[in-house]
Amino acid sequence: VTEGRMSEVRNLLGRCYHIHGEVQRGKQRGGAEIGFPTANLKLSEEDLCPKKGVYVTQVLYGGKMYGSVTNIGYNPTFGENELVVETHIFDFNKDIYGQPIRLNLLRYLRGEMKFNSIEELSAQIQKDVATAKQVLAEAAKERVLSCEERFNSLTE
Repeated sequence: VTEGRMSEVRNLLGRCYHIHGEVQRGKQRGGAEIGFPTANLKLSEEDLCPKKGVYVTQVLYGGKMYGSVTNIGYNPTFGENELVVETHIFDFNKDIYGQPIRLNLLRYLRGEMKFNSIEELSAQIQKDVATAKQVLAEAAKERVLSCEERFNSLTE
């Protein structure tokens, strides 16, 4: 977990490593300044903290699963020093402050970086979102194929 090797973690646990908690109000920069609204969770240094950086994730909220991209870290672009978990949920536009969510961490994408401008940060997040959507689409395809193989190999 601390090395960001999520596929190995999934194999060892038999499930995805996840973080859960109530959505907290953040600095309100995600949607307004950067163009990517986020759901924020508090993470304590005492928790088993994943490697700092950006992950392909899934959010479980209200009985539904949503694709997402998550940053775990300190927001070096803004000079912050508090550990935060910020998740941009795809195709989602609900007020969920104070609501419980669970984040499944699927794949580590890259380390945390300091950007020279909000525009650079926004452009990188756009790339991260595109990569995450591709990873999620491939994972969904693999699940369908594995189910088809399993059911096709059964004898009646």
